[in-house]
Amino acid sequence: MMKKYFIFITLFSCFFHISYAQEEADKLPLKDAVSVGVGISFPMGGSDNDFTDMHKGAPCFSTDVNYRHYFCEGALGVGATYLFNGTSRDNDLLRINYIAPTLTLRALSDNDNGAFYLTVGGGYLHYADRIRSVSRICHTFNKGYFGMSFSLGYEWTWTKTLSSLVHIDFLTSRWSDNENYKPKWQRDEYEKKEFQTVFKPKLMFLSLGFDIQFGK
Repeated sequence: MMKKYFIFITLFSCFFHISYAQEEADKLPLKDAVSVGVGISFPMGGSDNDFTDMHKGAPCFSTDVNYRHYFCEGALGVGATYLFNGTSRDNDLLRINYIAPTLTLRALSDNDNGAFYLTVGGGYLHYADRIRSVSRICHTFNKGYFGMSFSLGYEWTWTKTLSSLVHIDFLTSRWSDNENYKPKWQRDEYEKKEFQTVFKPKLMFLSLGFDIQFGK
């Protein structure tokens, strides 16, 4: 009888130890984390005479790279993000690069195995497009702006150092308006001599993404 109890206690202890170790192994990163992801992005702005105006609603491929360093037992994080949005349509191209410092608030749950988070960033956004579809003239535009990003997502663990994230992102920039801007194909001979570099930028993108995260 004692032998049976001993075997039972031994097996229970082993099971408890394995379960506890698994819980420890499956915790989300509480110190440092790096994530890389892909997604799809949709323009929502009301810019004039740019790619998003010519091709309304054209979805973009997006990719992002993020770093976070956490404080307060993983509830508060600071870091940086890089985001790229790009697409092409009818020989026209769109490229957007965004890099910024970020602040993350995270609500951990399920023994730190899952978490909802909100990330806010503000930094440099570079817009570039090339329009060929409406004129023989190849119209190109490159301009840097101050942009802001907001990301709401959920993350969960796979292994001790590997986890995943799904998130909704909002990227916007509404700076340096120039309502008199005209692309090359709309200018007369006198206006073509003027150096015009700013269009009316109501740049807004809504993105859905999935990331793989490494950290501990």
